[in-house]
Amino acid sequence: MKAKRIWGTLIYRENPRRLERQNEDGTILTMKCPILQLESQVAAVREWLGRREIALPVDGRIAFTYQNTWEGLPDGTPILPAREVPFYLARECALTELYIDEKTFDHVAGMHALERYRFDRFPLCTKFDVNPNG
Repeated sequence: MKAKRIWGTLIYRENPRRLERQNEDGTILTMKCPILQLESQVAAVREWLGRREIALPVDGRIAFTYQNTWEGLPDGTPILPAREVPFYLARECALTELYIDEKTFDHVAGMHALERYRFDRFPLCTKFDVNPNG
């Protein structure tokens, strides 16, 4: 679940994928596509699970905190208003079979938490032997 605090009339554009907000004064603000961001994050989680041979379904939704007017959204876009999140989660829990028990869930969550400490972000150039000057 990814939450977005973007308001107004939102227009989905293709090629390149992006989101535009039409302001009241007529100006247009172009933003990164939240659908593309979500797809990238879902793919990363699937890859992380796959590398560890953990077979779990991965899905995602984007929750917008404001009541927006939408234009150009493709059918099946994974967007819902934030107020619908509890109902969405309850429905998904009721309709989805149990894929993982509590012990396994705790194990996977622990593995995921360890990733924060194993990943040395700085300095990446030294770690990967990359010359930062070219």
